[in-house]
Amino acid sequence: MMKRICFWIVSVIVAFGILPAYAQEESNIQFTINVSNPEAVKCQMNGETYELVKGANHFDVPQYTNFIFEGVSPWKLTGVTDKTGTAPSGLYGDTWYLTVYESIQDEVFTLSLVNIDEFRTSQFTINVDEPSLVSAILGGYYTHLDLKAGENIIKFDPAKEFYLTISPSNYSVPLYSVKLNGTEVAPVDNSYYVDITEDCVIDIVAILPDEDHVVNFSYSEGAEGSISISVNYQPIEDFDGKSVVVKLGDTLTINGNANLYNFTEVTVNGQPVDFYSSYSFPVMKDSEVFIDAHPYGTIKVTLVVPNPEFITIYNGYSQEYPISIQQGENIIELSENNSVISWSIDPTAILNSVILNGETLPSYNDSQELKDGDVLEFNITEKVFDKKAIVWIDNVNGKACSTFLELGSTTDHSYRFTLENGYNVMPFYEQMNPFNLSWYAWNEEDPTISLSGKVYLNGELLEPMYEGSTSYGFDLAENDVLKMFMDTDPVECNVAFDMAAGIEADVVKDIVTVVENPAEGFNCFAGTEVSVTGKNLAVSVNQTELEAKNNEDGTSTFTFIVSETHNEVSIAGIGSGVETVNAQSDAYIFNLQGVKVGKKSELKDMIPGIYIINGKKTVVR
Repeated sequence: MMKRICFWIVSVIVAFGILPAYAQEESNIQFTINVSNPEAVKCQMNGETYELVKGANHFDVPQYTNFIFEGVSPWKLTGVTDKTGTAPSGLYGDTWYLTVYESIQDEVFTLSLVNIDEFRTSQFTINVDEPSLVSAILGGYYTHLDLKAGENIIKFDPAKEFYLTISPSNYSVPLYSVKLNGTEVAPVDNSYYVDITEDCVIDIVAILPDEDHVVNFSYSEGAEGSISISVNYQPIEDFDGKSVVVKLGDTLTINGNANLYNFTEVTVNGQPVDFYSSYSFPVMKDSEVFIDAHPYGTIKVTLVVPNPEFITIYNGYSQEYPISIQQGENIIELSENNSVISWSIDPTAILNSVILNGETLPSYNDSQELKDGDVLEFNITEKVFDKKAIVWIDNVNGKACSTFLELGSTTDHSYRFTLENGYNVMPFYEQMNPFNLSWYAWNEEDPTISLSGKVYLNGELLEPMYEGSTSYGFDLAENDVLKMFMDTDPVECNVAFDMAAGIEADVVKDIVTVVENPAEGFNCFAGTEVSVTGKNLAVSVNQTELEAKNNEDGTSTFTFIVSETHNEVSIAGIGSGVETVNAQSDAYIFNLQGVKVGKKSELKDMIPGIYIINGKKTVVR
C-alpha cells in the first residue's frame, strides 16, 4: 500500500516537472531517442527543458509523459522514424509531439534534422521603416523573420521558400504600403502575399501618414437611412448619411438596420463585399460606398389545410405567433423579413406529407421559409388505431432492465406504450412502423447481473441492432405477438390435445393466435396463455379440470397458462342424454370435471357414477 502511495506522489511530481520523469518505477515506459547533433534539437518534457546527449537517449518515464521536439534555428526537424523505419504520428511541420503510452515500450526513435542555411543559396532584400509594426513569415519552413529598420538581406531556399507573408503586427492597424520591385502589392484582408525571386526588393512602409480621407455614400431608391457607421468602432452620432472624413488607416464599419431593410448589395470602391448586417474595412484612400437595399415589404403565400383542427401554424420558428387558418385554401401575408412558418401536429393526427409548389418536403421538416406566391399543402389524417399487437414481458422491473425500458414508434414520438408484467394489448396504426425496443441492462443493486434478455416476434428470435446492444428495430402487423424475456431465458414447452370425436372447439394462444389444427399440438414458451372455446365442453389440463367462463353466445371459454414442459389438454363434450353401456370399447373416459380417468375397456372397474364417453353421459351402476 505504501509503495502505491509513493508511486502516486512521484507521478504527480513528475507531471508538474518537479522531479526528472526518468526516475525508475515498475510501471514506467522505456524507450530511446537517437539524435546525431543534440545542439540542434530543443526538447521539452512536461513543459520543462530536457538536455539531450549525442547518440542514444534512454528514457524511463511514467505513462502519459509529454514531450516536444523541435529544431533550433537554423536547424529544422525534417522527420522521425521508429526502429522499423516507419514515421510515427505527432509530427506537425518541424515539431514532434510525443505522449508516452505502453505501445512505445522498448521503441527506438531516430530524429532527422537539416541545417536550412546550407540550402539558402539565394537572397532578396526587405526595406522597412518600422519593423515593430510588421510581421513577416518566410514560407516553406515557416520562418519568422527578425527585421531591423532599413535594409535587410534575407537568404532563402529557392526550392522551398518562394513566398513571403507580410501582415501588420497589430492586425487592426494596416500597413501603409508594400511594393515588390517598385510595384504596389494589393492587400488581401490586411495581409500581403509576395512571390520572392533572386535579388527581388520588397519595400514596406508601415507608418501611416497623417492624412484625411473622405468616404462618400450613395444609395439605391429607398435605401437612405438604412445604415449607421462607426469609426474605429466608435459610433458616429452626427453622420448625415452622405459622407464622412476619417484619418488614413481608420477602420470604418457600416452597420445595416437588418430588422427593417433587406440588403441586396453593398460595394466598397466598386467591389461587392460580404454584407450581412455589418462590414468593416480600413480607409486607405478616398472611398465610395454604395448601398442597395429596400424596406422590407410583405409577401403572399397560400396554405392548403384540409382539416385545421389537427394543425397549428406559426409565424416564425417559435410557437409565439399562431396564424389563424380555416379549412381549404388560406392566403396569408408574411413579412419579407420573416417569411418562415412552422407547424405542430395534434397528437391525435398524422402528418402524411407537406408539399411545396408540387414538391414533397422531407418528413422531418417542421418549418419552411417561403417566397411570394408559394403554395404549401398539408396532408393530414386522423390517427385510427385499427391494429393491435400482443406484447408479453416476464418482468418489467426485473434484474435485466431495472433502470430503463422503452417500447415505441420511431415515427410517432407522441405515443409511448407502458408495459406491465405479462400480456399487454398494444393498439397501433400502420404508419407507426417501424418500432423500437430498448432497455438499460444493468442492475443497480447487483452490478454483476448483466443478462441482456431475449426478444421474440411471432416465435422468431430477433437480433439486436448491433452485437451486444439491447436495442431492437422491427415492424408490427395485425395480431403479431412480441415476447420479451428479461430475467430468465425462455422455457420451451409443448401442448398436446386429446379431443373426443365430433368435438368442435376453437383453440387460441397468446390471446390472438388461432391454432388451426389443435390435434397436432404446438410448441410454445412457458407463460403462454391458451384458451379453448366451444359449446357443452369439459376441459382439463394435466388431469386438472378448468373452470368455464360462459359467453353471451352460449359458448364457454376455458383458459390456462402453460407452466409445465409437457401439457396434455383433454377436451370432451357434455351431451343431454344418459346412456347405460358395457365396457367393450377403447374410447377415453372423462369425469364430469373433464378429467380423463381411463378407457372404456376399464369401465367395469370404475366407481359407480356418471362419466362422459364419446361426448355423452354414461352411467356406471
